[in-house]
Amino acid sequence: MSYRKLFDGTDGDTSMTPDDLLQVGVRMRDFHALGPMGPLAVVVPAEKGEVVARVLGILAAADRPMRVFQSVRPALRWLERQKSGV
Repeated sequence: MSYRKLFDGTDGDTSMTPDDLLQVGVRMRDFHALGPMGPLAVVVPAEKGEVVARVLGILAAADRPMRVFQSVRPALRWLERQKSGV
């Protein structure tokens, strides 16, 4: 999973609880043991940032570039400047 990734949650909503989101984050972190991880850009509206902050904190432990954005265009520009994880 060394390729660049864009998660666009601009129009997303969830009924997941904070504990549910933590479990998703832990599962995603397990992938880090498989090898180098590519850059990750996450796009969420400002009002949703706090909801996903706990999951992003778990993912930040990975040895990978990661940034949070409020719109897709800057996220794509940032990803284009990043090297893949290999």
